[in-house]
Amino acid sequence: MARIVRCDLCGNEAPFSRKSGAPKPWEVVESKDVCSSACAIEFRERERRKLETVDGRALRLTDHALARFTERAVYVGLETRDPVVTLRRLVKSARPEELDSIRKTKRLLSNGCTQADYYASGVWRFVVVGTELVTVETRNHHN
Repeated sequence: MARIVRCDLCGNEAPFSRKSGAPKPWEVVESKDVCSSACAIEFRERERRKLETVDGRALRLTDHALARFTERAVYVGLETRDPVVTLRRLVKSARPEELDSIRKTKRLLSNGCTQADYYASGVWRFVVVGTELVTVETRNHHN
């Protein structure tokens, strides 16, 4: 009797049996069932973009934050072959940063009253909303 397996990424379902194994072209990536090569690539990229702060907070790297980091890394003279790996290292070493009340209020108003947390490492400031790293700034050019 076949059981149903569900793709851990997109939710597609397919029959699975002991005799025939996983449905084709399904594969297992880091103990997750994925239904296609596209889902496997997407799953690997999502896993690669997972970050962790110094205080153990798990974050997801957004496309916007990666683009801003890549753009600003050139500006500050940082050369990196793999910006995700570099970001992972920087975020892991970043310390929580408290903005002064005026700066915090300005940011809150300009961001549609969305509360954010800030982490700093060297010239970098990481802006975190919920569980996402939403942007990367250089500390000496942004208030």
